[in-house]
Amino acid sequence: MNSDASVLVGADSIGIGIVFMDHFGTVLATCTSRLRGSFSIECSELLAILYGLLAALEWGAPISIIESDAQSVICGLNSSDYLGDLDLIYSDVNLYFV
Repeated sequence: MNSDASVLVGADSIGIGIVFMDHFGTVLATCTSRLRGSFSIECSELLAILYGLLAALEWGAPISIIESDAQSVICGLNSSDYLGDLDLIYSDVNLYFV
């Protein structure tokens, strides 16, 4: 699963996109969404991953790899302790990424 978020400073929403691929890299499905609210870049990228995991769960599609261009988010997901205002979202992502 590859995810990305688009954040425009001063806007009242963010855009997120998800691409689901098989182990050969063949695109199986894509989805996009607009989330209303003003979010930090890190939060937006994390919400994109969470949105993708929830979509995969709903479709019954197993996810074995998460790809993102947000290094801070990937480092946060690989950490065992989350500190700060994004703690609950990090915990949710790890809960759904089994």
